[in-house]
Amino acid sequence: MSNIEPKKEFKIAAPKLAESLSDEDIDQLLSITQRLEIPPGRKIIRDQQPVEQIFIVLSGKLNAVVEDEAGQSLVIGSIGPGELIGEVSLLSGAMIASSSVVTSTDVAVLRMPHLAFSSLMNDGSRLSITLLEYIVSRLGDRLKAARQRIKSIDKSAIKFKDDQSRSFLGRLLGLR
Repeated sequence: MSNIEPKKEFKIAAPKLAESLSDEDIDQLLSITQRLEIPPGRKIIRDQQPVEQIFIVLSGKLNAVVEDEAGQSLVIGSIGPGELIGEVSLLSGAMIASSSVVTSTDVAVLRMPHLAFSSLMNDGSRLSITLLEYIVSRLGDRLKAARQRIKSIDKSAIKFKDDQSRSFLGRLLGLR
């Protein structure tokens, strides 16, 4: 359990989001979330399973993981303080996870149920608009990083031009 006051903990974990919110907005966000502490090695979201909440990471490190047909796990990204988890599934309406998310250290998160998130997105408040802008900004950052990784992998696959490189690239991109 953290000894830090919840509002201060949030401001430290997500400074970019917190600086865009008033103290009242942060209080509202904290009132519709639940703080959880999760030990290492736990899957908090499972690939291709329903997503019923969004998590805001307060501390610790998590990994986004996909598995191939043989059950081999491939880490496709790291997640840390200030990041959101599960927002794409909820915003897209798919409600299904596109990867698993596994804690790699002790983690503290704020959990917001799907219904609370939907209600917030429909209320038109400054909090909802700011949260949505933050999500869109973070998604843009992820797309840029993914594009860079794909360019790097594509160059190595072209350089080696062997079956193993093409197979790896196909698995990473979900083509095999």
